[in-house]
Amino acid sequence: MASEGCEVQTKIVEGREKKFLKGGRLHMYPSGMNMYRKSKGIVKPEREEMKFGDIKKVVGSAKPHYEKSYHVENDNFENTISFLQYNTKRDF
Repeated sequence: MASEGCEVQTKIVEGREKKFLKGGRLHMYPSGMNMYRKSKGIVKPEREEMKFGDIKKVVGSAKPHYEKSYHVENDNFENTISFLQYNTKRDF
């Protein structure tokens, strides 16, 4: 049972010929799922949580390279949560 657009490849595995269906399992994963991992040795940047006023002191007049906000309302409670990412090493 071969899926449309899939390519059958033949390889020698432990001295025996074996057929592989390239891309044959892709339909098992949800669309939009990342099919890759990060490389070894890549260090994730350190994340810091701080108050908005303190952020402006650190980054000065730099513009964020990514921002997202959520507005939350529940009975008599209302709040806006903002995510801002700054990269001070990147020139804009």
